[in-house]
Amino acid sequence: FCRFAHLQITWTWLPYRHQVKAAHLIYSGEQHGYNLHSLYRMCEQAVRPHELKKGFETACVLVIKTSHKEVLGCFTSTHWHRHDHYYGNGECFVFRLRPRPQRFRWSKVNDMMMLGGAKSLSIGSGSEPAIWLDDELSYGMTAKCETFSNPPLVTCEGPTAMPPEDGDKYDKMHAPGRTQSVFRCVAVELYLLDSS
Repeated sequence: FCRFAHLQITWTWLPYRHQVKAAHLIYSGEQHGYNLHSLYRMCEQAVRPHELKKGFETACVLVIKTSHKEVLGCFTSTHWHRHDHYYGNGECFVFRLRPRPQRFRWSKVNDMMMLGGAKSLSIGSGSEPAIWLDDELSYGMTAKCETFSNPPLVTCEGPTAMPPEDGDKYDKMHAPGRTQSVFRCVAVELYLLDSS
């Protein structure tokens, strides 16, 4: 789903040393199944052959398309993996590509970059993450986030983003009085930037 034009825009935002690397699609929800553990597994399989190479970096670009055809994502300084503590560094950033391309860099307020949980993944924190995805990679939330000083990255707010049978999931994700947008994922892709 990720158009070449989207990748071109995203590549101009990458740290220079990553702009010259090849991008390999290592996870696609459509191809590998919409499941967080599948995403972690595909990351591990893609990275494992390179682990012993000196200087090999495992930076990634995650791109999400919502049911309202908005596109958002993040660049991460390392690959996604299961871990109970935050990881990643200040090179991480979040972005939106549709409706209007915009990047949000690390604000230096905190260093809570990537969190790869068993039941969700998120980037950024403070009071809310910049992007949060559930374990089925079917629903997400974006909010004003201290780590990147970003507003919500999409506009599809509230239960209308979800079918009625999933209203209870919305209630768990949405906190009244906070600036956040809940969305339904229709496509999720992860690209590994390969220096080999």
